[in-house]
Amino acid sequence: MRNIFLSFASEQSDLAERLGNRLRQAGHEVFTRTDLPSGEPFDQEIRKQIEASDLFIFLISSASVTKGRYTLTELGFAERKWRSPHGSVLPVMVEPTAIEKIPSYLSTLNILEPRGDLAAETVAQVDMLDKIAGSTVRESERHTSRLWMTAFAAGLLVGIAIGILAGRSFRGARLPNQPAGFDFEDNAELQRWLPQDYPGIYGVRSLFQTTAQAHSGTHSLCASVKLKGGDADYGAGEMYGSILAPDGEGRRAPVDLFGQQVVVWIFVPRTTVKGSGVGELRLFVKDSQWRGLYGPPFRLTDESLGHWFVLTLVPGAPGSHAYLEPGFDARNAATIGVRLSAGGDPSSVFEGDLFVDGVIW
Repeated sequence: MRNIFLSFASEQSDLAERLGNRLRQAGHEVFTRTDLPSGEPFDQEIRKQIEASDLFIFLISSASVTKGRYTLTELGFAERKWRSPHGSVLPVMVEPTAIEKIPSYLSTLNILEPRGDLAAETVAQVDMLDKIAGSTVRESERHTSRLWMTAFAAGLLVGIAIGILAGRSFRGARLPNQPAGFDFEDNAELQRWLPQDYPGIYGVRSLFQTTAQAHSGTHSLCASVKLKGGDADYGAGEMYGSILAPDGEGRRAPVDLFGQQVVVWIFVPRTTVKGSGVGELRLFVKDSQWRGLYGPPFRLTDESLGHWFVLTLVPGAPGSHAYLEPGFDARNAATIGVRLSAGGDPSSVFEGDLFVDGVIW
């Protein structure tokens, strides 16, 4: 859970209060300048709270980025603490604001632009940052383990390795209270993703790691797509990644996703959509028998192009899906994927790149 400092202009006080309450309900500690007890040294206490925080959320509005507002003072304190804002600063657009008015410290980040419930999407993004940070820690732990192992004799290594394998955590494993996901910073994760080549859904041609776009960190998964509405072979496309987790016995086993929220962030460049551009995306989960659960369609519109948006799905939750194949078992999930459809209009064409990042479950 995070210790969060929430910065906002007074014009967004009601919105900030609702967001703060939702973050607290999710288990996070939240502080704003309105929480400051009367009589306390104002500037000193604000600096102290920002120094004590591990995540700084800045609500972007025309008021909060206006010269002379205290929000910019708070942002300055954050900048002194974190020279690089990546992973520690989350800018959230709460009203349309010209990019040239946004401080460069924020504009270099991927700004969260909620399309629906701001509080819900912000809480989901904070959860994703938590899980990515957890993956980074686990990578560091694995690297440290390798260094230690090389320092011992071969005979002793066998015993140490058994002990480590019994208790260590792996990316993708679902141990109690342990999140998992793909952040695509490690090229090895790409090997667990494939384009679907089943007849009728040939639209995703290839997958590769890229730095051209990233929702968090510096890398994402890029899908090269070519779809045409109404085409028997190229009217749709799918990509999916294996989430099978180590079982401690050298095998990989399905994951229990029942009641777990699955989150995937998507970026569709405007240049990828041609013609009428009528299409939709669906998040899906398939079990070990390849039976699927498909989420509701996310219809691509002009407003959704050119920035990151989120797809979510909760296997086992009533009303969270649009299509369920008979026998689907959420407790034995094997893959998570995204389906793209160009619809039935022949003038609807998708050709170019589509980016995926921040896949968590």
